[in-house]
Amino acid sequence: MQAHYDLLTSTFNLETLSREHVAPLEFRKQLGFVFSSYEPLAEALAADDLQKARSAAEKIAAALRKVEADKLDGQSHNIWTDSLKAMNDGLAAIREATDIVGVRTGFEPLSVGLTRAVLKLGMETDGPVYELFCPMAFDYEGATWLQRDEDVRNPYFGATMLKCGETNRQLKQ
Repeated sequence: MQAHYDLLTSTFNLETLSREHVAPLEFRKQLGFVFSSYEPLAEALAADDLQKARSAAEKIAAALRKVEADKLDGQSHNIWTDSLKAMNDGLAAIREATDIVGVRTGFEPLSVGLTRAVLKLGMETDGPVYELFCPMAFDYEGATWLQRDEDVRNPYFGATMLKCGETNRQLKQ
């Protein structure tokens, strides 16, 4: 039953901002550093800069290695494990990519994993964080990403369709 509920809430974007499994402060700070490393990747993709994107992805990987998951217990640890797997899958795809399209493909699971961690475990960082959505990414399947503001800078299309997208929700105030 839980698996069906999880599928329903993720499919229809019904996850609430209530955090049932708020992580310890130190973990939330470390997740904030991951997000700070993530931002330059999103910006590099929006600017169609493959080299900066690759460099930023390596900084995310380094920030993820510093996250101390042993500070989590029970369900919080499971949430982190699932989120981390998605982020690492995305980073692996980025490393293997031969062009910016491949990097953008890897960016999607990275964004999904980070969003899940922020929603479920919380994050310490200055200012708001928004989830944005591009309905046209990946042949109209759509894809999300995170930004500190609501001014759409689409990392999935870059200059081709820089302003394609909308704000889904505010994840952090």
